[in-house]
Formats: sequence, structure tokens, C-alpha cells
Amino acid sequence: MKTTQRTLTVLILAFGVLLAWALIARTPWAGTVDTLTAGNAYTQPIEPIRDIAGALLIAIPAVLLIRSGWSWFARMILGREDARRIRV
Repeated sequence: MKTTQRTLTVLILAFGVLLAWALIARTPWAGTVDTLTAGNAYTQPIEPIRDIAGALLIAIPAVLLIRSGWSWFARMILGREDARRIRV
């Protein structure tokens, strides 16, 4: 059942992306974009990989910081306790 739900979720999200893409393609701005020259701003083949790595180096610690901040907020402000394992 979970596989079906996940598949349907992915299909719905893909349909949403295609719908947004179709709506954007109808705007006057879409005709001014040259898709064949996308990426020509890079002079070395390693540059896009470096940019993606840099984005990941910022995004991953940011997500971890947000998670730990929420954990602190839930414990200290909301008064929730951490989940504890029950020894068998």
C-alpha cells in the first residue's frame, strides 16, 4: 500500500511540475530564453559540480541546525520530552 501511495505522490508532483512548466511556457518571457546556451557561463566542466557541492555544504548544516533548534524549542518551550527506549 505504501508503494502505491508513494507512486501516486510522485506522479501527482510530476504532473504539477509539468503543469507549471506549461503555464510558464505560455508567458511572453518564455520566448526570450535560449535553452541551447544554458550553462555556457561555465568555462571549466568542474564548475557546476563545485557550485552544487557549495550549495550542499550550506544546505546540510542549515537543515541540521533547524532540526536541532526545533528539538530544543520542543523540549524547552513546549515542554515535550524526548522519546526514550524501553528496555526489554
